Amino acid sequence: MYCSDHSQLCCSTCVEIDDRLCFQVTQLSEAAKEKSADLNNLSVRTKFTLSRMKQFQIYQEDRMKSLKVSYHEHEKRIVDGMRLNLTSSSEMCRQHSE
Repeated sequence: MYCSDHSQLCCSTCVEIDDRLCFQVTQLSEAAKEKSADLNNLSVRTKFTLSRMKQFQIYQEDRMKSLKVSYHEHEKRIVDGMRLNLTSSSEMCRQHSE
């Protein structure tokens, strides 16, 4: 026997003593079927959640790659701009010194 109210196994003697006021005392075979269905449902939900998490991880990794590319492009533009400014300033200094 299984007492769902207490979530524990019990024998026929204990049922009469400890679980006589309990509403959900069932045969062990019936309780096992219910628990098996619950476990299967939990397994399906867990697999679905894991799948969603993997999809989200892939999405985040793609976003990180995209951000790195954008960062490097922006960094290159800044460096090129600074290089141009330095070249221009250097050229102006050279012209003024002549």
